[in-house]
Amino acid sequence: MEFQASCRAICGEIDQLRKELIDLIAAPQTDFEAIGAKQDEILAGQRRMQELLISHLLAEKEMLTPQQQETLFDMIRQQGTKRLCGQFVHNGR
Repeated sequence: MEFQASCRAICGEIDQLRKELIDLIAAPQTDFEAIGAKQDEILAGQRRMQELLISHLLAEKEMLTPQQQETLFDMIRQQGTKRLCGQFVHNGR
């Protein structure tokens, strides 16, 4: 449950930052410094999400048998971690 809540929170922050970035880009006067700063904020949020997902996967791995680990990581290779994280957040896994 903590993982899901953290994912939702970080995704919400990143979504808000992206909206703010679009507003900066759409503004009549282009503020390149503000756009660059907003990009840095988005990248920091994405980094936090990646770290959260990696920590979660490492914890899950410790509870799985070698065969289950193989299945999990094959699934991730096929579907990608973005989809995996989205499934955790949206489907309650």
